[in-house]
Amino acid sequence: MINRMKTMSCWLATLLSVAVGPWSQTPSIRAQTPQSVTPGERKQAQVEVELSDKTITPDAPVTISVKPKADLQAALSRLSGKETSVRLTVQVRQPKDGDWSGFHVFLNSQEKDLNDLESPHRVGSGYFYGGKEGEMASFILDLGHTIQQFKQAKSWRDSAPLRITLVGIPGRGKQRSALPEIVVTRVTITAVSLPIS
Repeated sequence: MINRMKTMSCWLATLLSVAVGPWSQTPSIRAQTPQSVTPGERKQAQVEVELSDKTITPDAPVTISVKPKADLQAALSRLSGKETSVRLTVQVRQPKDGDWSGFHVFLNSQEKDLNDLESPHRVGSGYFYGGKEGEMASFILDLGHTIQQFKQAKSWRDSAPLRITLVGIPGRGKQRSALPEIVVTRVTITAVSLPIS
């Protein structure tokens, strides 16, 4: 029961931070919720990448390349926003409280995009609220919204690898050079069929 309440409070805090942030046009949803498929939805495809040595450092973001398999390629080609949802789950080890505020997530970005919170490559952000240092924290973001923008701009190929880039957000008043790394342990892309209302 305590863990459930903690998860709910982390989720609510993330929703509030997104709603009032200067980048509220970019969807960032549930934090520290382990399920990427909810009741009533059906999983179409999933690609999971286990990581052992990927870290976000104060000086450098981390980029993970995810090669979609045939079933995920098919789901991406059907992506409409009404019937199919594509979600990105990022799992990290919780850093020491206050060291890092969170991280921004970009898709298929160039280095110049990583400082632009209005970039069409920006998927969203994950924020650290509560939690003990070293615990696993999972963040689920809407990847489909960004992919749809690329499709409309004719700059998307369903078979191409997806390059996920994570950029750390230092804690308030923290010197970048003094910060430890954020350890990224897993990245998962899941396509689900949404219930028809």
